[in-house]
Amino acid sequence: MGLPHKLQLLGGFQLTSANGKAVAISRRKGAALLAYLGVTLGAVMARDKLASLLWGQSEQSLARQSLRQDLSKLRQELAGGAGILRLDGQMVSLDSGHVRVDAPEFEALIAQGDIKSLTE
Repeated sequence: MGLPHKLQLLGGFQLTSANGKAVAISRRKGAALLAYLGVTLGAVMARDKLASLLWGQSEQSLARQSLRQDLSKLRQELAGGAGILRLDGQMVSLDSGHVRVDAPEFEALIAQGDIKSLTE
């Protein structure tokens, strides 16, 4: 496995490929989906939960359809990052072995409880 992609959530959304190039995410809800999965890195989320979270104002069948469309678009946009987005039936997650996310890393450093960890 090569170097992981980097997902920056603190200070603004940015996804960077393993070779350091920015990965454009064309849909705002797609970026929001990646951000949510990044904050909950390692957790496997049900599609219905994600659809309700992002399209809660829509009818359930339309929300699921919108999620399918955004997941399909994300897979196209992440084509160079095979394995980042994991789709398993009704479950969705980010693979922590293929993407680093700054927010959970920052939380882990805070949990260590010392200033030195945060400044490194």
